[in-house]
Amino acid sequence: MIFYFSTSSKEKTKVRKLIKNKFDISEFGDEISSEDFQSLEKMGLLDGANLWVIPEGTKLLKTYEKMNIGDYVLAYVDGMYKYYGKIVYMMKNKKLAEKINTSSLTKISECIFFVDQFKEIKILREQFNKIYHKDDKFIPRGLYNIDDKIENLLREEFQLINPALKTNDIVQDNYLVENLNKVINTLGEDNIENMISQMSDEEFEEFINSFDSTASIQTKEGLKKIRKYNNEIIDNLKKRYNNRCQICGDSTVKDFGVSIVEGHHIEKFSINQNNKPENIMILCPNHHTLIHKCGDSIDLKNKVVKYSNGKEEKIIL
Repeated sequence: MIFYFSTSSKEKTKVRKLIKNKFDISEFGDEISSEDFQSLEKMGLLDGANLWVIPEGTKLLKTYEKMNIGDYVLAYVDGMYKYYGKIVYMMKNKKLAEKINTSSLTKISECIFFVDQFKEIKILREQFNKIYHKDDKFIPRGLYNIDDKIENLLREEFQLINPALKTNDIVQDNYLVENLNKVINTLGEDNIENMISQMSDEEFEEFINSFDSTASIQTKEGLKKIRKYNNEIIDNLKKRYNNRCQICGDSTVKDFGVSIVEGHHIEKFSINQNNKPENIMILCPNHHTLIHKCGDSIDLKNKVVKYSNGKEEKIIL
């Protein structure tokens, strides 16, 4: 689910402090319960996190109660919807909220949510109002949730998907990042793409457990996190393209009720770990295999796939 919240002109310092930049809450350890402290520390959020404190208000708090970890938030700043991110942690802590609050003019509640990272976007108020069937002059004030139908329209229109993460964003330990990259590089592209988007959970567990003893538990856990983040990006791209192949346009959903399209990394993930949405194509199994077997190059600017035998195909989606 997507929620959107507004910020006022009085909260410019708060926006800069909590949304544009990451806020260090490690100095407020005395105000945080041991359970929350350990969770935030484990997630790497203590030394710097994007977060927001909900102002006081019955309607605002009712909406907050609908929020869950894994939901997304849109921030309305300076007259447009400017920031987008995924909720990764939530807590109620009045003392911490008061420490974080930067505006004495705004009464705040105990409700706080943390976001993995705020991605800067640009959705004009008029564009949003048109999709959401609001009056042209509607200005959001407060915290709202968006129904599923409108959420899908927003995702398709503005490509709202989870911001891509690098391996060292997902895994904090530098030695482990280096080791993970070596493992990814040696696995090869076919194994990586199969591991990320085609294996079932059971097949994936069997696959990583088959590694020799040089692959530590931490390395395997790191691969699980990489698979999770990449899968989320690929799943959102599948929704964007209605589970259709970007080359032939075919989909099995209407006739068979299941989707078989797959995610393909244009620049090899095994080499550079590039999981940005613009580096991923959604393909049917036939075109995915063709590109791996005899693909020469993919020209996104001109929307053309070139094969080693000289043939070309248009990217139609």
